[in-house]
Amino acid sequence: MINKILKLKILVFILVFGMMVNLGIMAQDSNLNGTWVINIAGSNTELTFNNGNYDQSSITSGVTVLMRGTYTTSGNSLTMIPRQVHGGSMGLEARWYSKDDFLSTMRRMLHGTGMGMEIFEMMFLEQTGTYSIRGNALTIAIPQVYTRR
Repeated sequence: MINKILKLKILVFILVFGMMVNLGIMAQDSNLNGTWVINIAGSNTELTFNNGNYDQSSITSGVTVLMRGTYTTSGNSLTMIPRQVHGGSMGLEARWYSKDDFLSTMRRMLHGTGMGMEIFEMMFLEQTGTYSIRGNALTIAIPQVYTRR
């Protein structure tokens, strides 16, 4: 009987510890909350972070929401996972497309053109990099990985 109670206590400890570790990994830095703007080659891009969710928009000629997804932080590490793309930003019906729906739509549109799907699949890749906030400046360093042809 004592052996069963001890095993049960160990199991509960392991489950609670695992939940604590998992919650720590899935945390969001509330300092990221808000809207951040960057200008690249004359084009403004806006990232809005809100407690684990983000929207990416283009604000060069009116606000066009491009993509939305989820994010987590751990220390100075930021992981962004794109979940949906807005069709209006891609010349499609102006609605939100999930990854599967978007890729299926693009496959149908590109069928017989000889164009590949790689660029569209890359839009949904999870990206992890470092970030820092100093005053009103957010720096995100997400490495770009190139593959040899």
